[in-house]
Amino acid sequence: GALLSQIKKSLEGLDERDRDVLVRRMGLGCEKQTLQQIGKAYDITRERVRQIELAVIKRLRTGAFWHELLVANLERLVAEREFPMPVQGLEAVDPWFEGVGRDKATFEYVLTTICSDQWSVLDIDGAEYVGKLTQDEWRSLVVKAQGMLAGGAEQRWTEEHCRTLVDTLLKEPVREFRPLLWKLATKHCHFVAGRDGTRALTSYGRGAEKIV
Repeated sequence: GALLSQIKKSLEGLDERDRDVLVRRMGLGCEKQTLQQIGKAYDITRERVRQIELAVIKRLRTGAFWHELLVANLERLVAEREFPMPVQGLEAVDPWFEGVGRDKATFEYVLTTICSDQWSVLDIDGAEYVGKLTQDEWRSLVVKAQGMLAGGAEQRWTEEHCRTLVDTLLKEPVREFRPLLWKLATKHCHFVAGRDGTRALTSYGRGAEKIV
């Protein structure tokens, strides 16, 4: 069966409260809830809800195999890509992911909480992608790349040199994010072509693209 149907099947083996707590936490077919909200519904502390959640996750990790299959399938799909894999596109390339675009909260929860691997769902420019990077790691990479290029304007680095420097910030396991990093890093770059046709970075800053 597909990922979501396997998750539902695993949850059927739990007692009612444990199942309900996890369903609410992962937002499976409902609004995702906080520990506080669930604690209020059951008249227990948020720490008690957290304990129940962790115990259920432990049981799922040992009793189910779909979380291992999820990581293996993602590894396979992302392996040769030149551009990040959008969450919305997963079910188009593999029917096993049917419904994850609709149940994004559940997919993200399973990926980051139950798989406890290095996979994350990243929001980049309003689109969601899956990859071996956290949101914080991505933000710091963008800041680093932009800072690097801001300093390169004085030295009139060639566009090719800039691209190489930005690309090397991302290691091989996440190489598919290079085009997006380049796009965001060069947002305020202004490249001008010389007589030999080589483009050089002449200025960096907001409004730079308007300079002629």
